[in-house]
Amino acid sequence: MSVYNKLIVKLGLPLSDSVGGVKLCMVDFMCVLIEGHRGILKYTPQEITVRLKKGNIVAAGQGLTIEEINADEILIKGNIDSIKRDYDKQS
Repeated sequence: MSVYNKLIVKLGLPLSDSVGGVKLCMVDFMCVLIEGHRGILKYTPQEITVRLKKGNIVAAGQGLTIEEINADEILIKGNIDSIKRDYDKQS
């Protein structure tokens, strides 16, 4: 069991809220790891928009690159100025 899942169980949080969710970890405004993505919607050196199950995450900054990507995780590096979550209008 992952550290995240152990934390959910120890805190007694509802599993329905955590299963299939999105995890985001940011380190020193230089990289962000997004778990649980559904693909990339926009990719420029100034902005990367990542599709989620419900909505999007928009990373904005300078010199942004996708260092690693797989079916579940995206690692974005660069000078990150902001991270914003946009929710679908239909949700």
